[in-house]
Amino acid sequence: MSYILDALKKIEKEKTRKASGAGMVSISGELFKDERRPSSSGTVWKLVAVVVAASLVTFGGTWLFLKADKGRDAAKQSSTPPVSAARPVASQAPPVAEPASAVTPQTPLVATPGPVTVNKAARSNMPVVKATAPSNVEKRSKPQYKFIKQVSSARQQMHPVVSTIPPPSDISVSGIAWQDEHSARRAVVNGFLMQEGGSVSSAKISEIFQDRVRFSREGSFFDVYLPASGFPGKSK
Repeated sequence: MSYILDALKKIEKEKTRKASGAGMVSISGELFKDERRPSSSGTVWKLVAVVVAASLVTFGGTWLFLKADKGRDAAKQSSTPPVSAARPVASQAPPVAEPASAVTPQTPLVATPGPVTVNKAARSNMPVVKATAPSNVEKRSKPQYKFIKQVSSARQQMHPVVSTIPPPSDISVSGIAWQDEHSARRAVVNGFLMQEGGSVSSAKISEIFQDRVRFSREGSFFDVYLPASGFPGKSK
């Protein structure tokens, strides 16, 4: 439709331009012009017919293309076989075993024993068994007492008895670096940094505590406290 409107507008412009042209036009010239040129109305109708024909051809081709496309889709749908829903197969129930006939167990007949009679002569011949008391060896062989004795001896070795001898005046403790492990404990004895097992003034360091140092000399033990503990030179 836009092509048709453009053609009509163009024709109207040409008519207006010709009507407003300057100069006189002779009648003979107009007649000869009319004879030489075709009429403008015929040209308009020809243009209209061409535009209409082109529009029909375009619309017809589009319609045919859409129809052919729909036909191909229908052919594809018809060619694919319909999917039939699978019927569920009924599961066969397992055969039920028929219950066996109840069997009543036959209880055997047991003869009830009667009272047993023992003759006096048989009683006199039976040996008499006397209960024997446990021997002294069985009483002594109890592992609990042995275990207790072993533990008590081990405790005596771990905590030796400290004698009541006073600490000597030539040994003094001025500092203690105490740790959980015995090998890491240190004490400042007479101005020297020493550890457990060291000797000073003929006395051996037996154990280092947090507030004192235990020494051993000639089989006797004595403790030397730090001055800050409040027990300077006091033995245990």
